[in-house]
Amino acid sequence: MIPPRPPADLAGQKSLEYFRAQAPRPNLHPLEKTLLVVVSAQLVFLPWALGGMRAWSQFVSLGFSATAFVAALIPRNYYESAGKLTPLRAYPSRRLLRFPLFWLGLAFLSYVLTQALNPAWIYETDGKGWWLRRIEDVAWLPSGMITPFSQSSPWRSLLIDASVWLTVSALWTGFTRRRTFQLLFTVLAANAFLLSGVGLFQRLAGNGKILGFIDAPASYFVATFIYKNHAAAYLNLLLALTAGLTYWSFVRGQRRLERSNPAGIFAFFATAISVAVLFSYSRGGTILLVVFLVSALAVFALHQLRMPAEQRSYFASGMILLLLVSFVGLGFYSMRLDEVGTRMQALFHEDRSLSITGRERMHQATWEMAQDNLAYGWGAGGFRFYFPVYQSRYPEIYANGALFWEHAHSDYLETLAEVGLVGSGLIVLMLGYAGWQLSRRNFWRNPLVLLGSLGLLMTLAHAWFDFPFQNPAILTTWCVLLVSFIRWAELEQGPS
Repeated sequence: MIPPRPPADLAGQKSLEYFRAQAPRPNLHPLEKTLLVVVSAQLVFLPWALGGMRAWSQFVSLGFSATAFVAALIPRNYYESAGKLTPLRAYPSRRLLRFPLFWLGLAFLSYVLTQALNPAWIYETDGKGWWLRRIEDVAWLPSGMITPFSQSSPWRSLLIDASVWLTVSALWTGFTRRRTFQLLFTVLAANAFLLSGVGLFQRLAGNGKILGFIDAPASYFVATFIYKNHAAAYLNLLLALTAGLTYWSFVRGQRRLERSNPAGIFAFFATAISVAVLFSYSRGGTILLVVFLVSALAVFALHQLRMPAEQRSYFASGMILLLLVSFVGLGFYSMRLDEVGTRMQALFHEDRSLSITGRERMHQATWEMAQDNLAYGWGAGGFRFYFPVYQSRYPEIYANGALFWEHAHSDYLETLAEVGLVGSGLIVLMLGYAGWQLSRRNFWRNPLVLLGSLGLLMTLAHAWFDFPFQNPAILTTWCVLLVSFIRWAELEQGPS
């Protein structure tokens, strides 16, 4: 169907985007709708389920991902046109088999499974204390530990990683339309906005409990995240996505000469999320937030300057900038600036021995742990059980107030210590492939993917001095967004 031509006096001003906007869009395939609902439900569920840090929520997430994987592999019937009923049968499994991340992820899961089936240490306790006892293993194979599943173990790691692998594979195989990704991104942005609202309400009028009725294990929870740095990392990631949606909606509206578009709504979401990050009192998250906002504003300003003068919308640009500055300024004014200032000053001055030096020693101890079993690692999920051997060498770590560390406060070092060079090499290959796919599609020319990729990099930077990827909500969302940005850049030039 050919869209109607515009009046002659406007024909020269209409772009290809305008004609695409006028063309009727075919409905999503029912199976794709089902897959969208399941994946959206999983990604919305995880942050509300305490970030997915509890075993029950991880089993629920695995159920979502397995359902999505099965739905994505069901063959589909399409039709050549509305006037013909000749079916075109598609087999998504063929696309899956050509997906390198599917095979690399399967190899990594097989590696962790080998560690689980070949334990070299077993956890024992007498009720007063616990220890690890050495047992016989196959020396030339990767080995792991038999540890409580309720705390951490290779099987727990396998549960989380398998869920991520199934979800990413389902998304790559079953999402075939740009509109599907657009709806998924919108759901994630709206969910982050709601989480931000809950976090802000708790800061202003909370009763010290998560969602008002769940006892928090510590006082530094934010919204439904037990750990404030996890909340900041998750919200920063979704802030980048929301800013990308704002940028993309604005640019598309200009190209289509639309009278209105959802850019203003997404800008409102983005500013609310920014204020929530400030209220989290996460020092690392706040620093990364400022870096991202400056980068995003620079990208937006550069884009406007490069556009022809007659196509610039100074009013819309000014309103978006004013909205952002106003809400962030309101957040700074409303929050306890003295507390934030004290914590930021402590990061660089009087509290350096606890905040910086303690983590530096911890990183050094973790690196020593990794070096002692560099090829295969000590076993996925085994860091917290074997690290005390190396922690005892550094009194500064104990001076930080913790006798038992669950994580290394560096995802890179912790991963190297647990799965060694072999397992880490598989992860690097997956990241390298994804980066290559983004580069070959010129992601820097795509408004949404450009800002979204900055958010992915922001999480990678956060992972150097903390452990955001140990949170299933962050890990799953990050991996889904990475693959989604690749597909979005691929589909951007196609029908919406």
